[in-house]
Order: sequence, then structure tokens, then C-alpha cells
Amino acid sequence: EPLERFSSKQWYQRRVRGFKRLFYSTSLHFFVMATATLNSGHQIPLLAFGCWPGLTPAQPGQFGAAVKVAVENGIRHIDEAAIYGNEVEVGSALHDLFESGKVKREEMFITSKLWNSCHRKEHVRESCLKTIKDLQLNYLDLYLIHWPHPQKFTDYALTNSFHQPWDHVSLQETWGAMEALVEEGLVRSIGVSNFNVQLIRDLWTYAKIKPAVNQVELHPYLQQQRLVNECTKLGMHMTAYCPFGNGRLALDKDHYVQDLAKKYGKNPVQILLRWSLERKISVITKSLSDGHIIENCKIFDFSLTADEMMQFSKLERNSRICQPNDFLFIPLFD
Repeated sequence: EPLERFSSKQWYQRRVRGFKRLFYSTSLHFFVMATATLNSGHQIPLLAFGCWPGLTPAQPGQFGAAVKVAVENGIRHIDEAAIYGNEVEVGSALHDLFESGKVKREEMFITSKLWNSCHRKEHVRESCLKTIKDLQLNYLDLYLIHWPHPQKFTDYALTNSFHQPWDHVSLQETWGAMEALVEEGLVRSIGVSNFNVQLIRDLWTYAKIKPAVNQVELHPYLQQQRLVNECTKLGMHMTAYCPFGNGRLALDKDHYVQDLAKKYGKNPVQILLRWSLERKISVITKSLSDGHIIENCKIFDFSLTADEMMQFSKLERNSRICQPNDFLFIPLFD
């Protein structure tokens, strides 16, 4: 309509509303693409979609469908692991996404993890190759040692691997094989998961390629600030899993989290995800609900203040959800 039909104020308001519609319909992908630089020189997207199935197995096809929804709504980091048992399904979803032209392989960051029963050097490469094949990729962006707990080898399908006894293989042997994956071009960055300060310091004494990432459980009730500080000093990036306490800690019901949700017009889960980003930590979110996946992406249009982050530090309870003694039968964190 002709501009003269509007007052200058009306015209301005109309333009602002139009800009907002355009902005929020096109900028989500940009926001989700926010990254950090690893010590390997590669960029890691700060928001990841995790494929851990949890205690209740998903129905066939659910994770593949969820990955498609996540990517279509801007997520560019997929967190996988051989032990999750769904890399073939997720690989099929990624293949479909690449073939459709909705996203290019080079725009994605794919993480996977070496399972405990494949720590021997003769098993590391074959395990990695199986993961790459299952995910229908040519390389992994990041490959992690899942746990610092070697177990006896069964097979590459990881049959009954949870219940295998401890294997006498050093982390130095495993790490040397991980470094070889980088040299061969199968993996761009390597790192660890569930490592404490002592293990990281020991690894630092012999690592030719320094670990780029330490992925651990992190949420307001288990902040692990000293571990985060130490890894940061060494140039390692931190990634948080179980950012909501896996539903068992009722973090979304915490009064402070709920107050912030009301203040910012967000839901408690979005506040918890934003808390990790404010710490310069990438964070893994997981859901099989399309609506929740989309909502979890909307965390880049607000920030928490320094005072609010300070208040979060008072929520520390040292409450750990992931206890390896419950499923690996080793008191790693005791």
C-alpha cells in the first residue's frame, strides 16, 4: 500500500513487524550454527542432537526421523556412539538428508565414540571403520574414547560387551591408535569422554595429538567447575551430556530455573541449555518429539546475565546421574 496512507510511526511499526517475521523465520539456522574452535583448528557447533536411546529403547525409525527434524531445524552437530546401537538408522537418515540437498556433509559435525571393548590398538581402527560405514560417511569430525575403562573384546557388534571383565590395555596404547586415525584422515579431531583431571594430565604426558574435547555429565546440580577450569587451561573444549539431569533430578522444576523461564519467556529446558552455552560449553540435547526438538533449538536469541550465572553456581549439589558402577561395575567417580 502507498506509504502516504500511514503515519511515520505506523510505517515504522509495520516495517519492524515485517522484519521480525523475516528474522525469526530465516535466522534459526544461523543461530544454531554458533560454534567454538577446537585445538585441532576445526569448528564444533555448540548445540548437538544426541542419539543415546536411554533406558527405554526407541521404536525402529524413531531416531532417524528425529535426526531429520533436528537437522531441518538448524542443528548441525550429531552425537553418536557405537554402543547406542542406532548408527545404521542414523546413517540412513543422514544419507537421505545429503541426497535431498537439505544439508551438505561439510556443513555437519558428526561425533561418535569408541566403546570399552575395542581399546586394543588392533581393534580401534576396525571399530572406527565400522562406525563410519554404518553412518554412511567418509570420515568422522570427532571420535572420543567413550570411557577410560577397557574391557575384554567380544566382537565389533559389541555383543554382551557391558558384562566383560577389565582388559589389561593401557590408555596410552588406545590413544596412539586414535592418533593414527587422524593421520590416516578417518577422523578430524579426537578426544575423550568421562575423564577426570588425573587421567587427562597423564594423557597429556604422552599424547602427540592433544585431546580436543572432554565430554562429561554437566548440569546445574553437577557443575564440575574445577574439571571445566582445568580442561580449559589445557585448551580442551567441554561438551555436556545429561544437561537436564536426565529427568531424574527434576531440574526443570527448580524454582530458580522456572523464575528465569518466566522472565525470558522460555521454557525451563531452554534455560538449562542456555546455561551451558553461557559457560562456553557445547551441549547435547535429545528428544524424539518434533515439538521439543524445535523448541530446544530456540536458545540463541537471549542471554543470561553474569548475576544470573552467579546465582546458578549456588545450585551445585554434586548430584551425578550417570554412575558407571551401575552398568560397568567400576567405581570410576568414587
